[in-house]
Amino acid sequence: MSGSITGVQKRICDIVPNATFVHCCSHNINLVLCDAAKSSRKIQSFFDSVQDIYNFFSSSSPRWAQLAFGEEYGMKINKITLKKVCPTRWEARHNALFSLKHRFVDVLKALSNIKLSSSKKDEINMVTTLKKKMENAEFVIILCIWEPILKSL
Repeated sequence: MSGSITGVQKRICDIVPNATFVHCCSHNINLVLCDAAKSSRKIQSFFDSVQDIYNFFSSSSPRWAQLAFGEEYGMKINKITLKKVCPTRWEARHNALFSLKHRFVDVLKALSNIKLSSSKKDEINMVTTLKKKMENAEFVIILCIWEPILKSL
């Protein structure tokens, strides 16, 4: 929007030459958070793991159903579903962390059930990796710290 050739800033300056450009505070905070997350390999790895969990369940209807309905496959549907991690929109990142935090136990149960019932070696390996990441204390701490930070934005 602030492009000097065809951006909104240029168009406004063409009409009102003495108009001053002011950066959007929300955009500045978004850039700061983006840089903060990129500066730490652990935080990058954390968000990659959250995305991997979403990808694992969303890539298979039976897995998604097991997570959505739980063990009993009954009529109860959980209203909060896992969300994907958006690389640029921090509100979407908050939604991804909030849903994972809220459904944390359900996700672990679903992973355990898949591990016990699956006959596919690659699926079992993926479940084992994801479960190990989620059960790591560092993962839980980062989840509990970043979710409220992103919520306040």
